[in-house]
Parts: sequence; structure tokens; C-alpha cells
Amino acid sequence: TPQPPAARPAPAPAPTPPPADPMAGHDMSKMDGMTMPPKQ
Repeated sequence: TPQPPAARPAPAPAPTPPPADPMAGHDMSKMDGMTMPPKQ
């Protein structure tokens, strides 16, 4: 039997996120303080 036309290759799966960085939480905290005005 003839082979079906070559199907478009499946899109590459989304890259797995890098392992959680212990400093990530701290960095987010610092960025939050910089972007959001401190509560007075």
C-alpha cells in the first residue's frame, strides 16, 4: 500500500521550565517592591 503523504512534523513540545531557583522567590519579592509602591 502506498505510504500516506508525509504529515507535518508535530510542533516541538514546550520547553520544560528551568528548575526552581532558590533565589527566584527572593527576586520576585524585590521586583514586587520595586514595581508596586510601598503601602503607607
